Amino acid sequence: MLRMSEKHLVKIPNVYELYAIDLMIDDNLNVWFIECNTNPQLTPSTKEKRVLFTSMLKGMFEIQYSYYRSRMKRYLILLNEMYSEPEETRMENLGYWRQRFVEASKNRLEPEFQISAKNTWVPFIDRTKKGADAYYGLLPEECMDELETA
Repeated sequence: MLRMSEKHLVKIPNVYELYAIDLMIDDNLNVWFIECNTNPQLTPSTKEKRVLFTSMLKGMFEIQYSYYRSRMKRYLILLNEMYSEPEETRMENLGYWRQRFVEASKNRLEPEFQISAKNTWVPFIDRTKKGADAYYGLLPEECMDELETA
């Protein structure tokens, strides 16, 4: 479902959207897609839902904050390097600094801002990786040829 709709998703590093996917499992253990909702209602109508939603939101904020802190660390390093250079040289190397900014803006975690083991979110696709590695081992290798050409 993600691959079908990814061309319509906003692809900006500091933007996210929460989706809720409703699935059903039948007596033969077949999984059926029911619906997908953007901005799902998170009304804790039971104690169990309150615990689940609280854990889910804490995990989501931890991920966002970790990426934000990682990006800010890279920006500060870049700014310090850039402004340690004389202004004349800095302006001559503007293309270099722009490229460095693009690299600093990419979503990646710095070692000190890794996601905790308690976080219940599980990544399932990473477009910076190739083949089965991009799907964190969730899809078998024999599916890759078809997926890579789709």
